[in-house]
Amino acid sequence: MGVPTEKLILTYTLNVRVHIEQNTPLFMFILTKAMEKKNEKVQKVSAYIILGENAHFDYGSNLEILNLETLEERREKVAQIEHL
Repeated sequence: MGVPTEKLILTYTLNVRVHIEQNTPLFMFILTKAMEKKNEKVQKVSAYIILGENAHFDYGSNLEILNLETLEERREKVAQIEHL
């Protein structure tokens, strides 16, 4: 029962991740490791909640199941686009 995983992912990406990443192009080069870690933790917890009882302890596995990238990978993509 419950809400389909696809809808939870869409809700997360449109309502949570967008706020985490909204200033990425502006601040990505001055983010501290501590802030990067806090941001990544938001996604880690969100992935765990979305997957519920199907969640793994491994963050990477959860992202793979949900077909999501780490926020760091997404920042690297933005950095590559900025350099074009």
